[in-house]
Amino acid sequence: MPLPSQTCVLLFSGGRDSALAAIRLARSFDHIVLVTIMSPHMTGLERVRSRIDELKRTIPIRCEWMLVAEQSLGRPGMQLNELGCISCHFGYFATAHAIARELACANIACGFVQYQNSWVEQTPYAVSQLRKLMAEHGINLVLPVAEIASKSEVEAELLSNKLSIDSLELKCTRQQPDPGLTGNRLRSLIDKGIKTLRKTIEAKQATKPALERIEISGQTL
Repeated sequence: MPLPSQTCVLLFSGGRDSALAAIRLARSFDHIVLVTIMSPHMTGLERVRSRIDELKRTIPIRCEWMLVAEQSLGRPGMQLNELGCISCHFGYFATAHAIARELACANIACGFVQYQNSWVEQTPYAVSQLRKLMAEHGINLVLPVAEIASKSEVEAELLSNKLSIDSLELKCTRQQPDPGLTGNRLRSLIDKGIKTLRKTIEAKQATKPALERIEISGQTL
């Protein structure tokens, strides 16, 4: 894990895995920026706010939460239908990278876990390609809960930190079932997504002003 006295940007849905990721990151960093990405087809922001209220009582270091608008992957008007949900998942990393760049931060984290590593964006191949791309741009991809093999393990650690085991996250009304791709079909989809993500990162688009930004201490910024 990274040494202390560093900042980490965490892609934060408010769900179990990202909440536990925040708890664990607080042991290795002295500043965490939780980034929740909102789009018109997301619902349940009140659930995320509930998780933030929990973390206010739990995170012992400087921590802030940013609610930001979704950043499109690729150039405007680009057709991304063939990428399915990967266009959103990889787009989150484009947003996280833009925020990290603005903060002069070299660490981006997410709540990928072993028990979901059959999901396209969390497969070993996808993670390896994301890690490689981030490294090309001076970013360390941090996966604080990657070794967890079951939801029950996550729930037990959440409870030990006095956090709810409910999935307090945004829900996507357009979410598609994971296609369960393997082999060449999986690699082809991931490669297309990574190629588009690389172009988005290299365009160095600035993030839109945060829709909301608060210190976990409760102080509005």
